[in-house]
Amino acid sequence: MTRKVILYIATSLDGYIADKNGNIDWLTAYGDQDVVSEDNSYQTLLTRVDTVIMGRTTYDQVINEFMVENNDAYYYENMSNYVFTNRPAEARENVVFTNESVVDCARQLKVEKIFG
Repeated sequence: MTRKVILYIATSLDGYIADKNGNIDWLTAYGDQDVVSEDNSYQTLLTRVDTVIMGRTTYDQVINEFMVENNDAYYYENMSNYVFTNRPAEARENVVFTNESVVDCARQLKVEKIFG
């Protein structure tokens, strides 16, 4: 049995995740704030996930912004992480920095044994 690959992403109609300053506050700035604050779909999804794949800019945002908001806890520390980048990065447990093809990496992950 192969592993599932699930894409969970928010993007604007023009194809961007962040605004020109790198902010993603537009994701929660609109709509009924009670509904936005009660949305736990991402946390629910993470209960089914053992590996996270992200780009370097997203990784840097997790490290530099979200960790500060969460008392320096790395949000995906209990999962395998693959960060796609051409830039050197500080080593972190459970994080693999790679410049291989995302497609090749996903194909390889699909055939690996599921741990847990």
